[in-house]
Amino acid sequence: MTACFDSLEAAGDAVSAIIACRLVPATMEMMDRNVLGIVEAYIHAGLPTDATAMLIVETDGYQESLDAQTEEIVAILRERQGVTCAWPAPTPSASSFGTGVKARPAPWRASARPANPADIAVPARSWPR
Repeated sequence: MTACFDSLEAAGDAVSAIIACRLVPATMEMMDRNVLGIVEAYIHAGLPTDATAMLIVETDGYQESLDAQTEEIVAILRERQGVTCAWPAPTPSASSFGTGVKARPAPWRASARPANPADIAVPARSWPR
């Protein structure tokens, strides 16, 4: 699922709220407007390049708990002003989207300005209690 935000702070607050609720998505990634533009130029998946920030959240697990977890995450995203929430079905464009996001070197090379992409992992011991 994805959610667009009008500010980086709102997107960051949504990430913090998800973690504070002890929800553990399989993937949670935030992209700002610059990154959205770079990735969209590379994969042409129709990304919202006018959004200030976009969160990508993927859940995984047993179906019995997955629906409840997804509903809770969606509620948090909406509470934190996530707009244009989408829950795409697996499609070729969704697959290319994942490929474009994961294969960062080519989009960064295509960028007109230098960038230093970084994935940041927060150890579980540092999560809010």
